[in-house]
Amino acid sequence: MADAKKEVVLNLSKKLLFIFLVLYPFGVIVALNIKFSAFAVSLHPLDLVAGIFAIFFLLGFFDTPKVYDHIFFFLLSGVISSLISLSFLPTFEVLLGSLYLIRFFSYSTVFIVVANLIRTKRLSRVLIFDSLILVSVVVAAFGWIQYFWQPDLRFLKFLGWDDHLSRLTGTFLDPTFMGAILVLGFVAVLTRLLGEKGDRYKLILAIIILAVTVAFTYSRSSYLALVVGAIFTLLTHRKRIFTKIAFGISVFLLLILFLPRPSSEGVKLERTFSIFAKVQNYKETFNIFATSPLLGIGFNNICSLRLRLFGDNFASHSCYGSDSSLLLILATTGVIGFLLFINLLMQIYRNLNEGIYASVLISSFLAILVHSLFANSLFYPWIMAWLFILLGVAYGGSFRVRK
Repeated sequence: MADAKKEVVLNLSKKLLFIFLVLYPFGVIVALNIKFSAFAVSLHPLDLVAGIFAIFFLLGFFDTPKVYDHIFFFLLSGVISSLISLSFLPTFEVLLGSLYLIRFFSYSTVFIVVANLIRTKRLSRVLIFDSLILVSVVVAAFGWIQYFWQPDLRFLKFLGWDDHLSRLTGTFLDPTFMGAILVLGFVAVLTRLLGEKGDRYKLILAIIILAVTVAFTYSRSSYLALVVGAIFTLLTHRKRIFTKIAFGISVFLLLILFLPRPSSEGVKLERTFSIFAKVQNYKETFNIFATSPLLGIGFNNICSLRLRLFGDNFASHSCYGSDSSLLLILATTGVIGFLLFINLLMQIYRNLNEGIYASVLISSFLAILVHSLFANSLFYPWIMAWLFILLGVAYGGSFRVRK
């Protein structure tokens, strides 16, 4: 009976994974915003699917890769720091902050689902990987629709978003995160192109579309992430095509110099206001870390501390994060949580088998790691989803099961 239930859950999970991928390109425009007193929480369709995966996982329907133990330890540090934060924050605010920890846990189970579906041969690595490529191209297409149909998003400032003008934000309403997702697609297509599998002309067209789309986000952190991701991808594929791709990167950098510059501060690549704003954000996040350096303030109670220390606006989306994912980890889980996170990354790397999917995972993560120095990219739901899917693809062939 147990095996029959497991078969049903695995087959249902296969369908849910494709629903997950179909919903992915719609970004934040289909989010449900829920207000709790003075605080706001966004619930995305992807959260619901990931939540179902988490329930299946807790009910024991999946084999758990042993490497997941290290994800569990990091999650545990977040739980402990949140419990401790009850001593200096109201219970209601700690519970709301814990929703972000629950989201991270839910998305981490996407890794387990993908690995199990591949291991049981219900889905192939190639199909999932190529589906991610298709998703990234659809994201880019939605981006161009927004760019030509509604280039002026300044009215969104009244809803807590940044006021962007003449920048490609797509369905994510933020050029920085939009750029990061496109970079992940770029790395995936580049990997497939270097692997010489698939229709080369379609892949070349896709990589051009993604590169040009990234350029029109005017996101400097995304430009840097794209170059870093491309370089590390090239280093793992030492072929004659290296010169051609290096030429392509040079063309991309040249393209940036000739981008249109309408009357908007956001499209000025030499702008300094955002640099000073990020430096100020780093200082504030470090000050929050200093309030509880060993175990942190609880994942994710950033907004609660910002309200008390700096008088931030709870209605602003920026209140709930940091302009550096690493500083966010340090502030919310303390030195102990930060060390556990570093150990998690090391264990994942050590347990990866060599191959194209391990290489694309590493290149993608390094690109996002660089990007996360300037935005809270590592914990952005769509980026978490992408990286956990890649992790599942990388481990799906074989993995040691936790007993």
